[in-house]
Amino acid sequence: MDQLLQGIPPKSFIQMLESVVLVNLFMVGNRMSICYIVFSDGIGGAEQVVKKISQSLNNKVAVSLIVNSEIYSYFSDIDTVSILDIGSLYQFKSSLLTKIFCKAEKVLGARKLLVRSKLIKIENFLEKNNTKVVHTHLMYDLYVSTLLSPKLNIKTVYTVHAFLNLDPQQKIQFVFNHKYFISLLNKVDLVTSVSPLINDYIKRNFSNISLLKDFIPNGVDFNQISNANSLNQYKILDKKLNVVYLGGEKKVKGADYLINELKIFSKLALKGKCRFTILGPISEGSEFMRELKKLSCNLDINIEGFVKAPGHLDHIMSADCMLVPSLSEGMPLVVMEAFALGVPVIGAKIPILEYLLHPDSIFSLEEEGLVSMLNDVIEEPAKLEVLLEYSVNKSVLDWGDVAESYEKIYLTI
Repeated sequence: MDQLLQGIPPKSFIQMLESVVLVNLFMVGNRMSICYIVFSDGIGGAEQVVKKISQSLNNKVAVSLIVNSEIYSYFSDIDTVSILDIGSLYQFKSSLLTKIFCKAEKVLGARKLLVRSKLIKIENFLEKNNTKVVHTHLMYDLYVSTLLSPKLNIKTVYTVHAFLNLDPQQKIQFVFNHKYFISLLNKVDLVTSVSPLINDYIKRNFSNISLLKDFIPNGVDFNQISNANSLNQYKILDKKLNVVYLGGEKKVKGADYLINELKIFSKLALKGKCRFTILGPISEGSEFMRELKKLSCNLDINIEGFVKAPGHLDHIMSADCMLVPSLSEGMPLVVMEAFALGVPVIGAKIPILEYLLHPDSIFSLEEEGLVSMLNDVIEEPAKLEVLLEYSVNKSVLDWGDVAESYEKIYLTI
């Protein structure tokens, strides 16, 4: 030992030992131990990102997941990932209890308290898995990550998927007002984003946030893309423009705007020249579903609801154009998938879609903005060829590349 220490300053030797111990702490069976936490009321972009990265990292990293019961089934088919279901956060045994809880949430922040009550269970799971990096994506999982005991020695990462909570002008949940949301971001060891526009916005407005210099975009599964099949019965063979929308009933995806525009479109002479295929989570008794069924009396509307991946890719591939009327987006997966499949996209006038799409693909979110776009495309189908040419020139990453980028940042924090 004396020979080993000879010529090595004591401080340097201690630092060397600390670095060796640190590396070993990150390892489970020679693999890093990472936990993704996501709490939400349904499947959207963030949930898809978590699943795809978990699957892509699995051979290199020991992955675990913490989710709520409402979305557990979506992740349960990942056989090699350890999953903790913390129970329901949005739907309860009786509809009355759910209604009472929703009212309490608006006034008292009841869901925040419910999430906090799961903390000991969450910490025990993290400790059992020797977790050293926790990666969160949505508000309630971000919140719980800031409550973790320092004794666990866990580093935290949060990915910003959209502008909604960053912009003080945007109305967000009572319990997560803009100021409080930013205060939570300041407690995270590293913040990443999926979009160059989000990155630039954070840099300009929130200099105290520990932001990764470069954004990490969402990817696509090229194996699934290569196996996608067009659903011939939905093609333009019958002289109808097939428009596919994947946002379900989510307001942020433009569901309310879509209904209002379809009401206007249903009164036009061109209404018979268009078919609308509606995908995404839709509750049977929701207002969105009721409005769609009413409109289907005058319009050709095919309501598919939630279609599990990769089945949704067949619908995208069958489209003459993809419709994205979102009020806010970070880096929309459906646009990336449409690009990879060579399907043109028409989208709302929001920053990320203006960044991604051809200028002629953009419509205003004002009244008749979408109607005007549909009229233009129906009357001039060649326009889709221009939009398609623009789409296929966009570079799209595979999820393996995205996962590799995240692996590198886990090693550096």
